[in-house]
Amino acid sequence: MPVLDLAMPREVSIREKFVYGQRLARVRRRAGMSQRVLAKAIDCTQGFISRVEDGQMMLQAADYPVVAQFLGASVEELLGPFTAEERELLSATPEQWLEARRKAGC
Repeated sequence: MPVLDLAMPREVSIREKFVYGQRLARVRRRAGMSQRVLAKAIDCTQGFISRVEDGQMMLQAADYPVVAQFLGASVEELLGPFTAEERELLSATPEQWLEARRKAGC
């Protein structure tokens, strides 16, 4: 299995941030964790976690292994290659993109 480069050497697009944020939200919910509890675990605010999950921001690279372990997941699950469904979202029309964000509650 390839090793993930957590340095994120290139700019991450808004849509990619959204996909990564939705992954975090899905994994957090699966773990039965609130945004507030996750925020406390990595010493940030619930609002910051909300913005990450909405795709407005990203965690620092060093936070991903901590978050993954805390949520019982892998870094690969949070930052690994995009699925076919995620790639489709990344190339969606503006209307489809807005609909996806609306469905996600953003």
